[in-house]
Amino acid sequence: MRGFAPGRFAPVRDCPEFWASDSLVNMTAVDPSTSNYSGHGLDELARDLQQLRLEAGAISYAELATRITQLRESRGMSHAAAKVARSSVYDVFRPGRKRVNAELVGEIVRALGGGEEDVAAWQLRTAAARGEAVQPHGRVVGGKPSRNVALAFLLCVAAVGLSQFLNFSVTALQVPIYLDMVGTALAAFAFGPWVGAAVGVATNLTGNLMHGDFSGWGFAFVQIAGAVVWGYGFRRWFGRSRLRFLLLNVVTAVVCSVVAVAVIQIFFGGVTNLSSVAALESAAAQLGTGLWGALFSVNMLTSLADKLISGYLALLGVWALAHYGFSLAETVRVRLGMVTPRLKGSVPA
Repeated sequence: MRGFAPGRFAPVRDCPEFWASDSLVNMTAVDPSTSNYSGHGLDELARDLQQLRLEAGAISYAELATRITQLRESRGMSHAAAKVARSSVYDVFRPGRKRVNAELVGEIVRALGGGEEDVAAWQLRTAAARGEAVQPHGRVVGGKPSRNVALAFLLCVAAVGLSQFLNFSVTALQVPIYLDMVGTALAAFAFGPWVGAAVGVATNLTGNLMHGDFSGWGFAFVQIAGAVVWGYGFRRWFGRSRLRFLLLNVVTAVVCSVVAVAVIQIFFGGVTNLSSVAALESAAAQLGTGLWGALFSVNMLTSLADKLISGYLALLGVWALAHYGFSLAETVRVRLGMVTPRLKGSVPA
């Protein structure tokens, strides 16, 4: 690949919305109303990208698509999930477009040999031309942030309701699992660990309120622990393959089980309030494992099944959000491409 000549990105760096310190960390939001790239900015963007492609050696659109696919695969995506069509790449260079994917523009710049700061600069310019804002670390957010926040809030409220419904259902059926953390996992995957923790605490409090008994408030610590492990794990090492995602749910089960056993011991003297689980604990105790051994072994068994089911149900929910166009962070969409079944078009590029 031919190297980039000095000043090749000048059309982008001259953009008045580009960060003053030339640093990703200090990138500030763009005000589309003051952008020089609104209106016909996408045509100018396509023209400058075309010039960039020619200066890089007139690389074909097919070759660019291949390079982008390879770069995605290097981040851990399977070939099926990473593959981008030549026509999708060509469309970015075509004038007359009313909408261009800012992340794909960044991938094109990277495939042409640009550095990460150059990639972020082109994404910033694309977002400005589309009438959107770019937050720190280059995450593109829709042009109506208040609407996005409102939708995310409604989704979190729905996540609390989902957890309550599933918990009520399995309790009524006397199934020895809980499923009261599906909404927690969904929010942690989609919006981060601490949003997930907030959903978990809300689930715990509303559940206590529905039963008219707040003695179970200690289980909020289990919700928080699960949200933190799920949220951070999904965005890091555990979110880079399907096997790692499976391990993430196992680790979450272990952590939640340890916290839950402590809560049961401290708040309830070692007695659980779910009769089907209590029966299992009684049987384990009769085998001579002792109270702590019975508590942990049975809770670990139920927690493992519970967190595996909850984690994958939540993953399905986040996949549906991405599939139907809900605004999610780039990291979340990338991780979805790494851990979900490889269905064509399953995660927006």
